[in-house]
Amino acid sequence: MGSFLPCSRSYFAPLLLLLILAACSSSQASNTTAKLSTVWSTDSYVLFRSVPGGYNLSFAATIYSHYHKYFFAICVFAPGSWNRDNVVVVWSANRDRPVQRGSTLNFTADGDLVLRDSDGSLVWSTNTSGQSIIGMKITESGNLVLFNHKNLPVWQSFDHPTDTMLPRQPLMEGMKLTPSIDNVSFAASNQFYLAVHQYGLHASVGSIQHQIYYEYNQAGHFTYDEHTYIALVNGSMSVFATSSLPTDSINNAGIDLPHARSLQYMRFESDGHLRLYEWNQRYSQWSFVQDIFELDYCMYPTVCGEYGICRNGQCICPIGAGDTLYFKQADIWNPGLGCIPVRPISSCHSVPAEQDHQLVALSDVSYFSFSDPDAVIISDEESCKQACSRNCSCKAAFHSSLNGPSESCLLVSEVLSMQGYETDSTAYLN
Repeated sequence: MGSFLPCSRSYFAPLLLLLILAACSSSQASNTTAKLSTVWSTDSYVLFRSVPGGYNLSFAATIYSHYHKYFFAICVFAPGSWNRDNVVVVWSANRDRPVQRGSTLNFTADGDLVLRDSDGSLVWSTNTSGQSIIGMKITESGNLVLFNHKNLPVWQSFDHPTDTMLPRQPLMEGMKLTPSIDNVSFAASNQFYLAVHQYGLHASVGSIQHQIYYEYNQAGHFTYDEHTYIALVNGSMSVFATSSLPTDSINNAGIDLPHARSLQYMRFESDGHLRLYEWNQRYSQWSFVQDIFELDYCMYPTVCGEYGICRNGQCICPIGAGDTLYFKQADIWNPGLGCIPVRPISSCHSVPAEQDHQLVALSDVSYFSFSDPDAVIISDEESCKQACSRNCSCKAAFHSSLNGPSESCLLVSEVLSMQGYETDSTAYLN
């Protein structure tokens, strides 16, 4: 199994950590449910329960401090361990809007769960007033559930995923994971997305144009009228039909993963990787297990930044014909931050209509994505160039003849990391 990685993003307020550890170490084994008309303040736990399986782990729904900002979140941790790095946040209600000390979480009499800042302003709510809710619970799988008198879920955190999936948590068609910006901020990056579609899932990147860099497609496994979802089961990240239940024995498609020896979780992270982690009972810490996409290093779209070229694991800037320098590194000490133009790029609006905007040709340069389902099919290299040069939103065209007589053309409005391979592909930068 891989190297051990501390969870540096999980900076817990010492007081809150003491409260949770004391509560979980007391004679009370768990506090799994809450009644209506209950109010909690910052530095307090809301609900907690032990993770089944004898792993010495617990889930806690809590209001906690992360770098002096407060969030309502679900965490998993080891009771009795005083290492804050072992507390992992698996869901957060207000990741994009932290609150201050003195904020409150109110489970109202009419069944709404409401988070308010210290000044009383509304930050987040389940919007479940008047829906016959009688209580709230945290399940053995780490799902926060507001339920009715039939014990059926009316609202649940599993329906509102952030960047992490727990075992048997379904990621339904139309749902997506969005990574946090970095280890300091929980805020969504709004750049990477992992989404479930009808026949599988894909990962995309881009704030202007969503460009797919990973796709897992199992169209042959399901009928047209079935909808799919993804779930992490023991030994697989599986794709299920909506008529199926996520059991280990069901006939389904999936990506093979190491069988769990303890609790696992899967996190979509700020560099676009989907990583699997597992609790190591021997060393009482979380360990990295597998990079699920298993893409080549240079296939990740931000590894060398905007306009950077990844070649043999190194980041360089584009060089035109005759070693002409059009770009330079944004930071010479950090090539991964990308490249910037040596001279400002002129707008194609400034070029007379009868002229084509000048393109910079880069031989043996490819792109992480050659998939644009909405694009018009362009058959030849010259047409590919013309389509980009006459389109003011086009920043680059990538032409490839890798499939023999079948040629492909990709036009992008946002140029991220490119790949420098000895292939029959050419990039044209606008």
